[in-house]
Amino acid sequence: MTKHMFAGALTPYGFVDFFHNILPIEQAKTRFFLKGSSGSGKSTFIKKAATEFEARGFKTERFHCANDANSLDAVSVPTRGLSIIDATLPHCHDPEIPASVDKIIDFAQFLNADKVNQHLSELKSLLHVKKKQSSFVQKELFKLGQVYNAEIDSEREMGFKAERALFLSAITPDGFVTFADDFFADCKVYDNLPDCEILFGDQLKIGFLSPFNPDLLEYLYFPDEKTAYRISKMPNCELFEKELNNTIDTMQKAKAIHARIEEIYAEAMDFEKLNVMVENILRYLVSMN
Repeated sequence: MTKHMFAGALTPYGFVDFFHNILPIEQAKTRFFLKGSSGSGKSTFIKKAATEFEARGFKTERFHCANDANSLDAVSVPTRGLSIIDATLPHCHDPEIPASVDKIIDFAQFLNADKVNQHLSELKSLLHVKKKQSSFVQKELFKLGQVYNAEIDSEREMGFKAERALFLSAITPDGFVTFADDFFADCKVYDNLPDCEILFGDQLKIGFLSPFNPDLLEYLYFPDEKTAYRISKMPNCELFEKELNNTIDTMQKAKAIHARIEEIYAEAMDFEKLNVMVENILRYLVSMN
């Protein structure tokens, strides 16, 4: 069964990155780190890899992009010790054990520099505007977080240490997106967390944090027991809805700028050569022991 999550999210405290929890080095056999520009096909490659393993009956974990939930930032195949992540900003990561476990794939090698240079002035202008727009987004997120904290029980912090922290929900340019219903389809979900931590012993715990306040849990999940506890919910008040909509509107403006940057780089990519490399890598991955 495929599980859908976010490894990072935009929050009132900035971008919170849990990409190191996708597949920790202790469990890893092969990890691919994808480098390159926006629009270079990284998400498409990750989707192809996920689909390939799912078609062969493997359980996968798909990690969606918080700026576009239809795109993927990573895929993990835990039973194969395999992960593929988009390791570029804002979630820039580098190999820990290069050559042996960790490998870099450079998508920028398929860019035509002359075509990029034709848009150099526009790219510099777009990046400048994007930086300013990102600042506006962060200000709106901060205001949203203040309203959220005023409306919910902010004392319910992560009292239980989770072995793995991730997000099931994210505030995106397309609205608030959550994979909770799908993720917990085969689980029992309770609304109240027992006060006594001893009940849980040494069971594996996964903490899904709230994108409105990443210091708070949204869900506490026990995979071995197929049990989850819902810790916090979205406030049901007019002011919160207003601030959430303001934030989403501002994020949409920033996404429009990003989309133009993607378009420029996509036009400069040699996708024929890229696809040859992708197919070779996929054949290698599915043939691994």
